[in-house]
Amino acid sequence: MKKKRQFIRHPTDIPIELWCVVKSCGEYKKPLKNISLGGIAFKSTRNWQPGTIIGFRIPQVDPSFKTTGRVVWCHKKTTRFEIGVEILEPNDVFKIRMVEQVCQIEDYRKRLQQQGRKLSIEDAATEWISRYAAQFPLI
Repeated sequence: MKKKRQFIRHPTDIPIELWCVVKSCGEYKKPLKNISLGGIAFKSTRNWQPGTIIGFRIPQVDPSFKTTGRVVWCHKKTTRFEIGVEILEPNDVFKIRMVEQVCQIEDYRKRLQQQGRKLSIEDAATEWISRYAAQFPLI
């Protein structure tokens, strides 16, 4: 039987800023790999140890999204690591879901643009909601 993920993940390419909260490890900027209902995953050249408490910010959404998380897994992938982080702030779980939707709508808009259809973010949001919102996981 295939094990289900604890959180549903959605791929994105938006930047993320990271820093250690508990011990000093400096600031670090990496592209966000994907985002989920209760956590994020990103690729890094750095091996982030499970249990590390980090802060992270997604500056491309307005207002920027900022919260804390705990590294829950770290997998070596050829020359990089893939890191999974759970969100620690319960009130931010809903906010991250909104960030997911914004990222999905922007990704949808970009895919349509590559196919020759140019939509405003508002039109893309309306179309995405009518086509995919019912499939989007509920909290």
